Amino acid sequence: MTDTNGNFPFEAFLDDYYAEADEHLTLIRQTLMSVESHLQETAMTPEKPMAPALINDLFRSFHTLKGLSAMVGLKTAETIAHHVENFLRILSQEKIPLTRENLSTLVQGTRMLETVIAAKREGTALPNMEASIENLREQLPLKSIDPKKDPGTGIETHETLPKTEHQQESQEEKPLWRFTFFPTQELSKKGIDVNHIRDRIEKNGRLIQATPQIAVDGKVFFEFLVATDQDSSAFEPWTKEGVRFEPYENPTKPERSETGKVALSLPGDTEKPNATEETFPESISVGPSNVVRVHLNHLDAIMQRVGDLVISRSRLENGIRALENRLPGMEYNLLQETHLAMERQLRDLREGIMRLRLVPVSDIFTRMQFVIHDLAPKYEKKVHLEMVGKDTEIDKFVVERMMDPLLHLVRNAITHGLEPETERIQKGKSPQGKITLRASTEGDAVLVEVADDGRGIDLDAVGKRAMELGLQETAAAPDMQHLLRHICSPGFSTQQEADLGSGRGVGMAVVFKAVQDLGGFLSVQTTANHGTRFRIRLPLTLAIVDALIVKSADQIFAVPQPSIREVVELNPGKVTEMENNELLPHRGGVIPLLRLSSLFGLPTMAENERVVLVVGEGTEMMGIAVDRVLSKREIVVRALDDPLVMVPGIVGATELGDGRAVMILDTVGLVYGSSGTSSITPLKQ
Repeated sequence: MTDTNGNFPFEAFLDDYYAEADEHLTLIRQTLMSVESHLQETAMTPEKPMAPALINDLFRSFHTLKGLSAMVGLKTAETIAHHVENFLRILSQEKIPLTRENLSTLVQGTRMLETVIAAKREGTALPNMEASIENLREQLPLKSIDPKKDPGTGIETHETLPKTEHQQESQEEKPLWRFTFFPTQELSKKGIDVNHIRDRIEKNGRLIQATPQIAVDGKVFFEFLVATDQDSSAFEPWTKEGVRFEPYENPTKPERSETGKVALSLPGDTEKPNATEETFPESISVGPSNVVRVHLNHLDAIMQRVGDLVISRSRLENGIRALENRLPGMEYNLLQETHLAMERQLRDLREGIMRLRLVPVSDIFTRMQFVIHDLAPKYEKKVHLEMVGKDTEIDKFVVERMMDPLLHLVRNAITHGLEPETERIQKGKSPQGKITLRASTEGDAVLVEVADDGRGIDLDAVGKRAMELGLQETAAAPDMQHLLRHICSPGFSTQQEADLGSGRGVGMAVVFKAVQDLGGFLSVQTTANHGTRFRIRLPLTLAIVDALIVKSADQIFAVPQPSIREVVELNPGKVTEMENNELLPHRGGVIPLLRLSSLFGLPTMAENERVVLVVGEGTEMMGIAVDRVLSKREIVVRALDDPLVMVPGIVGATELGDGRAVMILDTVGLVYGSSGTSSITPLKQ
């Protein structure tokens, strides 16, 4: 998916970029308000450092905005976000006091980002931010940053900052020409295609705009607006290659159409062409007539109503069950048949609505091309992106929240994983590195993988860095389970100096948190000189899911079925203890055993626990012991937002039709909590 010059069309994803940028800017503004409240609470004590949680939230948002801006080619926004990152890093690492002046600097950076992104969205000239960026950089203590080691912290000059439209117009005095190219199969066989024509045009002038158009006969042609001082005689030979040209007189400012696209007013567009003259085809706006765009909030509202129907059906089922011995057999059977028909129809309705929410994962896979397009040249690396299973469909909500994790994983693959061309040749590898994005479905779950064929993770370097940060006692190379735990810790990075692409220890923390929030599992496999593979397992949807209803002691719990690998019988004689932990043999290995009753402090006997739910992925797999499995039901997931009722190990609540709330187990939290990635301690009644 490239434009007429072989580059990626940044404009194709601008709408998604604006939506995600608004989300991060909103979070930044909310966090800055918390920072201001923090200042007031500390009575503006200059010695008081900024709260780590606040600075981490700001860091993640600015870091993500930097990556997103780089993807769509908005270099000015990328540069601003990068400088604010440096400022936050100094506040955090060097414990610079939190003052009103520091807060003003962060607000200044935020407003600069808002201004640049708003100008891009509105189609107006990008403001000249060089003076503001220089002012922002002056706020950084010079002793804290060595521009020679971190060139990204230096102010970009007129040569490196992108010129604004206003600057281009003010400097341009050359005549403007309108070129139109009509590709044909005959021309293509001669090697004359859009790229060939565009290269020729750029050698004879400055290309201002290139736009694909659709003619009234349905054929595609390409329109170029060029500033050049060449004489028209230089363009005459091009007419034999499908190129037409005419002077572009009295250009008007681009106007934004109702569809949000920028349209140029061209001479002769409003006049009927002379029949004896060679004419240009008329451009028309086309679009699929059988597609209706619906706001996601409307689908959420419908899904909410379906959830209410699921609960009502559960109540009806309980009522019918109570009438079994009170109604004559024929009447009861008729009532039961009606109920079963309603159950099937309700499931079909739910699946139909879910299909409306599903979008192909290619929506985010394709955008990763921009990451490679932006970073690979900066690191002097050649990268090929392979996408497998890009037609796999996931809930739109899940897809939007997978954008950040994939962004950071791909950036890490380029900056950390893939070797430079010369190093790859020395190792006998192809000069071009490969990054593979793979998606597939497995039951009610979707699997997403990000793999590279690079050098692999340096386990010795990870072990040494983990010891320096106090994550482990020795510098020994960690196993896969501890490796994932270390690299996902906030601030962890084996890179000594941060640059524009990586080195701040933010990316993997963002990945882990996003996957965990989605109820998914993250695993990693790495082999020296062969590459690294990150595997993400996610539920297809988060609203209504099938679940196993289990019992532990006298409590009933719901466990989402997509998170369960298998259900096995618990043999107490095969359970062994090691360092106060119980281990259970499983498929040629062992997995940790967590007793649900012990976690929540429920009174029960060990012999009552007869079933094990195997959950997790790869090295993070574990078993959860419960008394028994009662049934399989459709449940409506209700999130717990009140901090007073939020407890580790519980992701939400549901109702099974009897009016009582049933807690939904957070298998992700249980798995990572037991391995030390997050803190879960036994709860007492």
